[in-house]
Amino acid sequence: MTPSIEARTLGMHSQNKKPRLPLVTFVVLGVTLAFSVAALLSPALMNASIRNLPEVRAGQWWRIATPVLVQPSGWGQLVFNLLGLVVVGIALQRYAGWLVWLTVYVVGGVGSSAVLSAWSPTDTGGGSSAAVAALIGSLAVLRFAANRARGRLESLAELYSVFFVVYLTALAVGGLVPSIIAGNASIVLVVVAHRAWNPSVMTRVSTGVVIIGGVLMFALRDDHGVGIVTGVLIAAFVLAHRRLRDSRVRADDGNRTRMISLEG
Repeated sequence: MTPSIEARTLGMHSQNKKPRLPLVTFVVLGVTLAFSVAALLSPALMNASIRNLPEVRAGQWWRIATPVLVQPSGWGQLVFNLLGLVVVGIALQRYAGWLVWLTVYVVGGVGSSAVLSAWSPTDTGGGSSAAVAALIGSLAVLRFAANRARGRLESLAELYSVFFVVYLTALAVGGLVPSIIAGNASIVLVVVAHRAWNPSVMTRVSTGVVIIGGVLMFALRDDHGVGIVTGVLIAAFVLAHRRLRDSRVRADDGNRTRMISLEG
């Protein structure tokens, strides 16, 4: 597959063109920041926005979506999630385009909240981390499938993704102290590996970490695992669809060429 065909297949921008401004990422970032800050400053708004299945069943339908827009754990949660939204979000939009990006974010975020409510009907909470997890899952798959040089943004997204998955997987398995140790260790290992390993090897390893961590968290009924698995599945579907479309285009081009040859 030639680079131009591959870039079209993955929905990526050509390396010879300047990447478009990731407007959808910035819009979602702005909305999330504004809503989250307002909720942190207003306990009434926070209480009316967090995940609460009994209240949804009572008619508060907006709670289906609003848990993704608030950060009930505080300012640290807001900063961490917005950092992931910026770094991973921009990288993914460059690979996949705005429509796939928005689909991943909404389905991953809202879907994870719904699944968590089904697993624990009395549980309340919220946060953008499951939606960010979906972006991480999709980016891992698309980067693995792409034959593309890695820039600084992709390296930062990879570092954040590995830390995110390792930290939250360790938190789900062993609690806070192991998660802090594992998360910090993952940062050191990724930085060292970037210098020691071939970029393609690093991409394969980081993709494996994301997928394995996502599946493990899913098995432990952690909503971040739901987000990652959702993102992986959407990215796999997009790849299969675009490659099928591209193969049909090439087959049509081949048929036209043969017909022209016969007519000539």
